[in-house]
Amino acid sequence: MKTRNNVKALVLASLLLALAIILQLVQRNFTQINPLLIGPLINTTILLTTYFCGLTYGLMISVLIPVLAIPTGALAAPLIPFSPFIVVANLIYAASFYPLMKKGKFGIYIGALLSSVLRFLFFALSAMKLLYVFIPDVSKKSAQLIGACFTTPQLLIALLGSAVAIIVIKLLRKRKITV
Repeated sequence: MKTRNNVKALVLASLLLALAIILQLVQRNFTQINPLLIGPLINTTILLTTYFCGLTYGLMISVLIPVLAIPTGALAAPLIPFSPFIVVANLIYAASFYPLMKKGKFGIYIGALLSSVLRFLFFALSAMKLLYVFIPDVSKKSAQLIGACFTTPQLLIALLGSAVAIIVIKLLRKRKITV
């Protein structure tokens, strides 16, 4: 029976990863689509994977989404040097959500809020300080773009993604749809 659950989790995680890749390709090909639409949906896939498939798959998705954004062209060229920081921020997002997501009545809300804030704080620290430590030869243009993209907007993106994930989880629970 455990093998069946593992297969279900793997299939669902794969489908959510495919959804995230499709969303990234839509963003890349239709630049008029606001990143405040696609970004939260990418974050939603991370939390849904973590919630329904477990921490291991949530962490895998957290790594694969930004890694696959590079060869597909979904990550703008000036942002590629920042991709390791995106991976770590996603790992923080999933890992900090997981221990709280099923704790009591408000665990999912506290987990979503905490994970969003921690992700934002890591991004802000990375964009303002760590980038220059680990990539000292980063171009001024790239540094400005990274600073603009990975500070305050990321808090909004994470909070929106968390809200969408909570809504989906609550709807699936209410309808007694098990994953």
